[in-house]
Amino acid sequence: MATLKEIRKKIKTTQSIQKTTKAMQMIAAARFQKAQHQVISSRPYALKIHHLLSDMLKKTAAKPLVHPFLSGGTSNREGILVITSDKGLCGAYNTNIMKNAFEFIRSKNITDLEIFVIGKKGRDYFKRNGLVIKHEYFDMFKNFSAVKAEIITDEIIKSFLQDKLKKFSIMHAEYKSIFYQPIAMKQLLPIENRTTDTEQNAEQTRNSSNSVPSEVPVRFRVMFDYIYEPSGKIIVDKLFNRYLKSEVFKILTEAYTSEVATRQNSMENANKNSTEIISELSLVMNKLRQQQITTELTEIMGASE
Repeated sequence: MATLKEIRKKIKTTQSIQKTTKAMQMIAAARFQKAQHQVISSRPYALKIHHLLSDMLKKTAAKPLVHPFLSGGTSNREGILVITSDKGLCGAYNTNIMKNAFEFIRSKNITDLEIFVIGKKGRDYFKRNGLVIKHEYFDMFKNFSAVKAEIITDEIIKSFLQDKLKKFSIMHAEYKSIFYQPIAMKQLLPIENRTTDTEQNAEQTRNSSNSVPSEVPVRFRVMFDYIYEPSGKIIVDKLFNRYLKSEVFKILTEAYTSEVATRQNSMENANKNSTEIISELSLVMNKLRQQQITTELTEIMGASE
């Protein structure tokens, strides 16, 4: 059984850890509010680009448009971007992502796969398992901006076109709420072209961040054509690039928001657990002190007799 001195030491250590976890929870909560606002703000822009590109594809192409972003390359190679964090103490956030990513990679021929990784946790995990990483990015969410998302998008596009990749996907935690961030695997390239027949399907297509519908709901349809300068094809090319960059930016903001949400929840649980541990240790300490006092009184009374 632990002595009174050992129990007091454990209580002091737990209280010290609790101060750290409380501070981390407060920091995570502040970052979460900022990240959540960024996610909400990025969605309308991505949706508008989505609709604008869809409308342009309908109006500039009398026949199906032939574009490298709409059809995969001739090789069997695929690319994947895995988004993890640089730091730990965020629950099962990294574990769930890396587990799903490793299962996907294991189902493929590793020689036909190009791996991009964001975060030191993902980098370390893949290197421990002997996987070759083509591009790795650190401190992505430190002073995060659209410029960083554009740099990654440009490198993805370059690999997709030069290496003639059949497909390029992104695996990340998709932000739904502070308590729910499922792991999502989204195909970025080639851009999927879907036909929307009903309002319900249109709503699903609008919520899907990795597809460009060939038709949009009535309230989003443009009932007139534009005069294009310099040409419709050039504008479509620019819209393709802008669409991809907006998608990558939105995915990165969702991944970061999921990370800080998980960290906030983890630190909150750590605070609750530390409070329970301190309460239990205090109870044991008080019982032990009571036993010592009772023993001393008994010895004194026995000696006086």
